Amino acid sequence: MSEPPVRNIIQLIQWFDEPERYIVVMELFRPCMDLFDFVHRDRESLSEEMARHIMVQAIEAATECHKRGVLHRDIKLENFLINTNTFEIKMIDFGCGDFFTESEFDHFIGTEKFCPPEFILSGSYHATPLTVWSLGVFLFIMVNGFYPFTTTQDIIDGNLHFQDHLSHEICDLIRWCLQEDPTWRPSLQQIFRHPWFEWIV
Repeated sequence: MSEPPVRNIIQLIQWFDEPERYIVVMELFRPCMDLFDFVHRDRESLSEEMARHIMVQAIEAATECHKRGVLHRDIKLENFLINTNTFEIKMIDFGCGDFFTESEFDHFIGTEKFCPPEFILSGSYHATPLTVWSLGVFLFIMVNGFYPFTTTQDIIDGNLHFQDHLSHEICDLIRWCLQEDPTWRPSLQQIFRHPWFEWIV
């Protein structure tokens, strides 16, 4: 993912394989903090405008991963750094990653609260619907300040409770990304065509 560099993905510059350790040299990205801490530092959640700015970058990073044959598999706020001056974000931590394939995956590696319902129900999932599900959870947390689901039963039940001040458009987009049936979820490209993103068209 580092050559050529991608604007919203942290760059790996060099690495060294030593007998008892690996040494990695990463892009210096500062001033920054992880996005989870940024969201909860001075506030409970982000405005829709700020969340939209961040979501655009997160989708672009995920799209570039897929284009290069990589599935990140652990998209969450903690795996993005945000520049606290410019609000540019960088995707980090590919430790749960795998090669992108259209075939089913039969093991889940990632954060349990981001696990898609199809894996809980059938033991398998596909790459793109997983990524879209994770982005739906990601967006929900940014604008609500809490996780949409806390247990596997919550994920299966799929009941979503939004803050009262949120727009109809963002709630509709999140529901679309968090469809129980993975075939009903949008593609990454379709997310951008949702009315909530009309301001960037």
